[in-house]
Amino acid sequence: MEKNTKKITDKQLEALQEKLKMIDGMRLQVGTLENQKFMYLNQMALVQKELQDMQKELEDEYGKVTIDVATGAIKELEEDEKPDTKN
Repeated sequence: MEKNTKKITDKQLEALQEKLKMIDGMRLQVGTLENQKFMYLNQMALVQKELQDMQKELEDEYGKVTIDVATGAIKELEEDEKPDTKN
């Protein structure tokens, strides 16, 4: 290093390095969270597909009904509640 090279103080250098270290740590955490988000979104899509399959199986077995998910009670749909299938 040249004799006349200007430098920041050791305290300033330490503070600067600490801030950069904190930012690097936060970037790592954000990357980890993004990866977890990706995995959860994929899992959610799989569960939604399983739910659709189960709904189809229940409809095949019980017809177009409503099911109380708290009790499992089945209620027949009223004629005006049935979906329009004439389209």
